[in-house]
Amino acid sequence: VYVKADLCQEEDISSLIEQAQKLPVSVLINNAGFGKLGSFETLTLSQEKKMIQTNIIALHTLLKWFVQTHQEGYVLNVASIAAYQPSPMMATYGATKAYVLSLSQAVRYECQKSGKKIHISTLCPGPVHTEFDQVAGSHFNMPSLSVETCARLAVKGLFKGRREILPSLPTKLARFGSKLAPMAIILPIEYWVQMSKKR
Repeated sequence: VYVKADLCQEEDISSLIEQAQKLPVSVLINNAGFGKLGSFETLTLSQEKKMIQTNIIALHTLLKWFVQTHQEGYVLNVASIAAYQPSPMMATYGATKAYVLSLSQAVRYECQKSGKKIHISTLCPGPVHTEFDQVAGSHFNMPSLSVETCARLAVKGLFKGRREILPSLPTKLARFGSKLAPMAIILPIEYWVQMSKKR
């Protein structure tokens, strides 16, 4: 069953949920999202609102529906390696993904404590070969995972019940580095990384 929906529009999210309620949904994959490269000062507020609506509000709403209406199942929320540290020049995008990661981990724990058998995993990939960079107005300066590889590793991690899924060695190293490095080092590195993506 295919349902066309623009997740920037709350009425479309409601329509999607209405359709989903008619089906025996046991797995929810919250994959919709986009980013924009540019300074906080120069990105338009309308662009950022659409990003927040898609990356946060839509995901939050669909997760809320699933948790309130299911006793068991699987949820894969797609965040990003950007969730682990602030990202100058992609400040809003990074903040939305930090929200996804924090929300996912907290709700996962709540489900465990309440006895619900809902397994929530968060996928935190680096570059994946999609149209993301075109929409963001950037180009990746490191090797990208294929969509197929990322999806295979994500689904495997989901059904193994992993809390976080880091699908490549560079993402694992970046995660490890974000734990050790002070913010005074992280911020300049992130700024340089994002600036190097400019087309």
